[in-house]
Amino acid sequence: MRGRVCAAVAALALGTAPIAALAQDELLTVVPVDVVEASHGRDVAGSPELWADHGRYRYQFSDDESLERFLKRPEAYEVMWDGACGRMGPLSGRGSPERYAIHEGRVFLFASEQCRQTFLAAPERCIEREERPPAPGEGDHARGRELIDLAVVGMGGGNAVDGVRVLREVRVKPDSKDAPAGPDRVVTTYILPDAVHRSEVWGDWYFSTWARRTSGATRIKDGKPDPMGPDACRAMDQAMSRHPLVILRARNNAEFVASRDGQGQVGVTAVEYVTVFCGQARTRLGIDPQSGRVLSATHQGRGARSLVGEVARTYADFRDVGGGLILAHESTATFDGEPFGPLDVRLQTIEINPALEPGLLGEGEG
Repeated sequence: MRGRVCAAVAALALGTAPIAALAQDELLTVVPVDVVEASHGRDVAGSPELWADHGRYRYQFSDDESLERFLKRPEAYEVMWDGACGRMGPLSGRGSPERYAIHEGRVFLFASEQCRQTFLAAPERCIEREERPPAPGEGDHARGRELIDLAVVGMGGGNAVDGVRVLREVRVKPDSKDAPAGPDRVVTTYILPDAVHRSEVWGDWYFSTWARRTSGATRIKDGKPDPMGPDACRAMDQAMSRHPLVILRARNNAEFVASRDGQGQVGVTAVEYVTVFCGQARTRLGIDPQSGRVLSATHQGRGARSLVGEVARTYADFRDVGGGLILAHESTATFDGEPFGPLDVRLQTIEINPALEPGLLGEGEG
C-alpha cells in the first residue's frame, strides 16, 4: 500500500516524530480529516488507504499530493498542541480526532462537544497569542534595567539570587471544609536555568510533569512517562519564566529585555511597572522603587473555564528563606480583573538548593 511505504520511508529519512518514540505495539490514534486540505480551510475526509504515522497519530489523506506534502513538512500540518484539547490548551488532556475544528488552517481536537462549541464561539479566547519582547522604542529600557537591578537588591542581592540552582516550593491544601477544590499537595521544583518538575497529589492519585524547553513528559502514579509535545514544553517553560526569582536570575541572558512602561499602585504601595521578556514569556512586574520588592506580576494566562485572559498576581508574606534570599510565600490572583481563587497560592515551605531525586527529569536525568 502506497501510504504504508511512504510513511515508513519518511520516518527513516526525515525523522517525522517530534516526540519520543512510542512503543512498537502501541496503537496510534487515527486522524480521519485530511490535515493538508485543512490548511486551505477545507474539511475533507482522508482515506484509510493513504496514511502516514507521525508522533502519536496516524494521519489519513484524500490524495497522493496531500500525503506527499505532509511527509515533506509534517510539523506544518500536524494537529495543534500534539492533540491537547483546543479549548483548554497545550497542557490539558488530549482531545478526540472525532471532535475537531479547523481554525486558520490548523486542526484542533477537543475533549468534549462543549469544549468544541466554546472554541467555535470565541477561538481567540482559547489560543494564547505569541509573546514578544518589548520593542526598542517601547517604554524606557534604561529605567527598566535600573528597576530590575533594584529588584535584585530587594530580593537579597546578586549573590543570593544567582546562587540558586534549585528552588522547591511546597503547597498544601488547607485543612478546612471551606478550602477550594484542588490537589492536596503540590510540589514545584525549578531546576535552573531551564527545567521544571511539578507533582500533584489528589487523595491516592498522583500526577507529575517535567519539562525542559524542548522535551518533557507526564506520568500518572507509577505508569510509564507520556512524552510531551513542543507546545506543552513551551507552556511549561513560559510558566517557569514568570517566577520573579527565575526572571531576576536570567537578567544577564542575551534574550532578556526589560522596559519600564508606567506606574501605579499595588495595594497602598506605589510601584513602577516593568515589562520583561524572559524564556519565551512576557510578564509585567510591579516593583516598589523604595524596597525593590516585586509586588505584582501580570501576564497572559488561563483562568475561568480555561479561557485565555489577563492573569494578575499580587505577592505578600516576604520572608528570608536562607542566605539572605527574600521570597514571597503568598500570592492572590485576579483573572480579567476579577478575583480568581483557584490561582491563589500560599506556600508551606520554600527550599533552596535541595538534593534532587534520581530520575526527576526523566530516565537517567536529575
